Parts: sequence; C-alpha cells; structure tokens
Amino acid sequence: MSALRLTVGCVAGLFLVVAPCPVVLAGDLDGDGVDDSVDACCNTPLGVPVDAEGRPVGDLDRDCDADLDDFALFQASFTGPSECTAEVCDGQDNDCDCVIDNMGVLTCGIGPCYREVEACLGGVPQTCVPGNPDPESCSDGVDNDCDGMTDCADTASCPGGSPCGPPNEVCVPPGLCDCAAGYADCDALPGNGCEVNTDTDLSNCGSCNSPCNLAHATENCAAGACVIASCDSLWGNCNGQVPDGCETALTSLTNCGACNLSCVLPHATETCSTGQCRVSACDAGWCNQNGSQPDGCEYSLDTNPACGSYTHIGNISGDTGAGYLSYNATGERWFRIYVSENDNSAFLCQYLSATLTLTPPATTDYDLYVYCDNCTTVADYSNLGGSAMEQVDVRWDEYCPGGFPGGTDSGRYVYIEVRYYSANICDNYQLQVYGHTNVSTPTCSDK
Repeated sequence: MSALRLTVGCVAGLFLVVAPCPVVLAGDLDGDGVDDSVDACCNTPLGVPVDAEGRPVGDLDRDCDADLDDFALFQASFTGPSECTAEVCDGQDNDCDCVIDNMGVLTCGIGPCYREVEACLGGVPQTCVPGNPDPESCSDGVDNDCDGMTDCADTASCPGGSPCGPPNEVCVPPGLCDCAAGYADCDALPGNGCEVNTDTDLSNCGSCNSPCNLAHATENCAAGACVIASCDSLWGNCNGQVPDGCETALTSLTNCGACNLSCVLPHATETCSTGQCRVSACDAGWCNQNGSQPDGCEYSLDTNPACGSYTHIGNISGDTGAGYLSYNATGERWFRIYVSENDNSAFLCQYLSATLTLTPPATTDYDLYVYCDNCTTVADYSNLGGSAMEQVDVRWDEYCPGGFPGGTDSGRYVYIEVRYYSANICDNYQLQVYGHTNVSTPTCSDK
C-alpha cells in the first residue's frame, strides 16, 4: 500500500457522509480543485484532500464517504508509516484526528481516523499508546494513560497523592510530580526516583548534601534535623544548642565530668584533667590523710595541741644498757618518754642522758622541742629548717648526797613537742630516742 494521508470530511469532530455529484456541470462547486465534470464527489468539505477523481483520500470503498469499512480496510492493509503521523504541534492535523494538532479536544482511541499517537501539551510530545493506555507515571513526563494531559498535570490524575512513578514520588497540587515528604532526588537520576530519605539520612539530613557533622558528638538525623545522640567522652552539650555539637570540655573546674558541675574541694588546689574532681595539691597545713577525694584535704597539720594530749612512747635507760625508741607520726604532736636510772649503786654517781632525733619527710619542715619534767620549760630545741634532721640532747647529773653516790633514783620524764612549720602532705616523720649517749653538757637540772 502506498503512503496515504487518511483524512475524512469532518466538522467540529463529526464525520460527514460525502455523496457523489448528482449532475455533471462545469465548474468546481465544492472547491476541492477537481472540475465538477470529472468530480465523483462534488460536495467534499473544504480542505479535505481528494484524489484525481475528487474522492476523499482514503475512500477505499469508493462511496464518497470515510466510513468504518474504509478505516478497517486501511488498518488491514497498513504495513508501515503513513502520512498520518504523530502530533508535532506545527499548526497542522498530522495525526488525522480532524483537529489541528494541540488545538482542540483530543480523541485518542476514538473515531474512524487513525488513532492518535501523541498529544501535544506545551509543545512537548507526550506518548499515548493507542488502544492500550498505561497507568499514569509521573516521572517520565508523558501522557501514558491517554487522557490528553501530561501525567500528573491535573490533580485528578493522582487522587489522594498516590505514588507517582519511581519510588517515593507523589503527585502534588497543582498536579506536579514531586518527591514525597521526607524524600529527595539527590543523585539527579530519574530512574531511581527520590532515593534518599532526608528524614533519617546523616549525609542528606533535611535536604540533599546537608551532612550531620556535629563537634565531639555521635549524631542522628531525626525528622530531617540533626540531633545529638551522645557526646564524646569528656565533652558535653552545655549550652543546649545542636549546631555546635558537644562544645564544652568536661575537664574544667566549672564543668567537671558534667555540665555546670563545679570542682571545689576543702583546703585544696583542685584538678579535673580526667573529668573527675581530684586534689592536685593541699593547702599549707593540710593533707589528704584518708585518700578520699570528695572531702579534699581534711587533715590539719597545724593544730597547736595541748601538752596533755601527749603520747607516751616508752622507757629508755639513761645510764647503763643503752636503749632505742622509735615512733612515726604526722602533724603537730606531743610525746613523752621516761629516761630511767638502771644503776644507782653506791659505787658510782653517774649522769643520765638521751639523744632525740626528728627526721621530717621530703618537702616538709618540722621542728623539735624538748622539756624536762613538764611542758613549760624548754630544755633544748632544733629548728634547722627544710627537711633537715633535727637533733636535741638531754643530760642531767645524778644526785649524790654528801658527795657520795648511790641510794637515789635519778630517772625522770622528758616531754617532746613536734612543731609544724610547713607541710601539705601526710607522710610521717620519724621520732627516734637513743639512751645513754655521749652528751657532755647538762641541759636539765641535777636529779
């Protein structure tokens, strides 16, 4: 079959019966360009293409009309492209629907004309498969359902916002295909639709290419907004704001381990370098004896104790059989010893003596004061300063009545005062007493 333009006589979309001329007259009454003397169909509507006999092109059964038999014959014999083409919006009736392309009501799949292949909307060809419309697809920009409108161009095309093409697309007023709420097309590839859930995606939170990257925090994307799931160790969100993340280091004295938690310890210089409030150093005269942090430096080294609070540390020989006493302590204290006479025979009138030493721990300074018989009169003292060992010797002569020895006990109590001068640690000092030492000068009255 040769290529034909299959067009019928029609007005306003109505198909007309075209009858042959009843008489043969000279002229051209129907204006089809064929002289009435040879025109087989003399009332052809104006503009309808005709053949050399004046018959409408496509009048295959030669009855001057374009009835369905003509169309059926055309369809049966159609083997390739015809002059009935797709609409191209060029101001002509290319698809043979009796309406200038894109100028009137579409007749896709209706009527004897060759079914409309394309509908032109806005100058853009939109595909419509004749006789087999597809569901609307709001992603490819065509008229798949043959309703004469680009899919999703009217809100009725996607009632209730039903899916519009590839995943997560919907038809939204005024009938446009767009991503559903909470989704976005971040890769600009139409085939996978709106592939990103911007409500939860950490790299596209709220919109494409909006990553959640909060300082010192583990983030979540919730309802399209970055939120702090947790702060990194030793960091806190102390200002309650999300954009700057966990902005506060929890290692300061005002935010120690938690926001707005102050680090204040009694009698101490504090530190929070590990996120825990701890003693860095004790104030002068104080130390952390119990090792606990919350109560700071709780032990006072400078208490000015009364003599009556002394600790008796033992007896030691002042004349024969030299002995040794030792005692460890911390802070200001009073002690007492008894220097005894072990030989009071009549053969020897001998002196009694003892040497007392005080060894302070490093970085401390304690002084040593010694009293005979009571706590009121200092027999001797040592205050060398720093951590130097302090030493005091005591001696008294045995009482020998009439110049003769023996017969009396010259033993006596010696009181020892350890005075604080400077210290802030609880390390013990050591007090040592040696009996019957080589002391040349009496420091206490005769006994």
